[in-house]
Amino acid sequence: MAVLEVKNLQKSFGKLQVLKDISLSVEDGEILSIIGSSGSGKSTILRCINRLETVDQGTIIIDGKTMVETINGKAVYAKEAVLKEIRQSTGLVFQNFNLFPHYNVLRNVTEAPIKVMKVPREQAEQEGMELLRKLG
Repeated sequence: MAVLEVKNLQKSFGKLQVLKDISLSVEDGEILSIIGSSGSGKSTILRCINRLETVDQGTIIIDGKTMVETINGKAVYAKEAVLKEIRQSTGLVFQNFNLFPHYNVLRNVTEAPIKVMKVPREQAEQEGMELLRKLG
C-alpha cells in the first residue's frame, strides 16, 4: 500500500500554472527524489502535500487518508479532524533550517510537541532524548 499518493495535481499562482497534472506514488520504505531546475515546482509539490499551499485540483492521499480530492472540478479538502490526523504524521524540513539559536538542542526538538501537540514536557523531553540518542 502506498504511504503517499498524488493524482493529477494542479496548482496555479494567478495565471502561472506551476503544477500540471502531477501524479506520483511512494510505497512504504521507498525513497523518492524530486529533481528539477529552480522554479520548476519542486517546493510547491511539497508545500501542497503538507497543506502549506492549497491545490486547484487533484487528489492527495496520505497513509490511506484522503486529504484532498477533486469533486465536480474543484478541490475539496477533508474535514478538520482528518487533516489534523494527517498533519500529526507528516512534516517538512525546509532547506534553510530555522532553529532557535538561544535554545539548546533538546529544547529545539521539544518545543513543537509541547506547544503545538500539548505533549507533557517530561514526555516530550524523554522522546526528544531518544531521538537525539538515535542521531548520536
